Amino acid sequence: MRVSRSIKKKLIAIALTVAMAFAIFPAGSALANSNVSEQQYQNLCMYYDNATAFLVLYGDDVPADVYAALDTARANAYPVFENGDEYAFGIAISDLRYQLSVAQAALMNDPTRANGAPSAVMGTFDGINCGIGILTGDAAVRVAATYSTIRNLPISMAKSRITGEFVDRIYLSVLGRPSEDAGRQYWVNGIENGTLSPSDVALTILNSQEFVGRNLNNEQYVTALYQAFLNRDPDAQGLANWVNALNNGASRQDIARGFASSAEWSLICQYYGL
Repeated sequence: MRVSRSIKKKLIAIALTVAMAFAIFPAGSALANSNVSEQQYQNLCMYYDNATAFLVLYGDDVPADVYAALDTARANAYPVFENGDEYAFGIAISDLRYQLSVAQAALMNDPTRANGAPSAVMGTFDGINCGIGILTGDAAVRVAATYSTIRNLPISMAKSRITGEFVDRIYLSVLGRPSEDAGRQYWVNGIENGTLSPSDVALTILNSQEFVGRNLNNEQYVTALYQAFLNRDPDAQGLANWVNALNNGASRQDIARGFASSAEWSLICQYYGL
């Protein structure tokens, strides 16, 4: 489902409110310190979340020294939220901004970009505002809110949380409900240890007794595939073509595997760093 710009802005505003209410910051956050402006605080949050998202999404695609420099800048920035010193905020923002710029330049293999202002990273609120990423609506806002509430976690744990968001999205689009803790952890573990691919997770849930028990007709089944793998409702022609194929004996499993090989699905997986 496509989300209008006005609705998207409302969703972001709501999620930001929720994120700030539940964000994990040290006690005595700099928000209460008059030496630090609201703009400085928001800038540090933005660059911190962008750095986290970059490392989750692209950490394996940049040189180890670039990864280490950005991860170190991120680690050094977190305590600054607590000390409330205006000078420390400026140093942390500058360091994160520079290292993120270098990391993005390394990812694009374009050293000339290393001194430029870093661009938004998909998955963050900054990224949503810039229209980065295939996801829209609730799923995108949940990912952005997750990035903003895990600022005290190491990257490996942050990545697990984002992978959990991926699992939740599959549950919601396929089963119509959030995942339970044990189920989410099972799928996250499988993805992280390499025994399951993102497609394996989606296809297995589509073949589960719970999903089969929903007794969807062919039109409903194809609609579920569009929502899960393409992040949208089906267009009339596409729906008719797939339903016609099923009515003429095509296997549901074969069609689902076809959706799992789509470019749109690859982009969704990339959104979660998978």
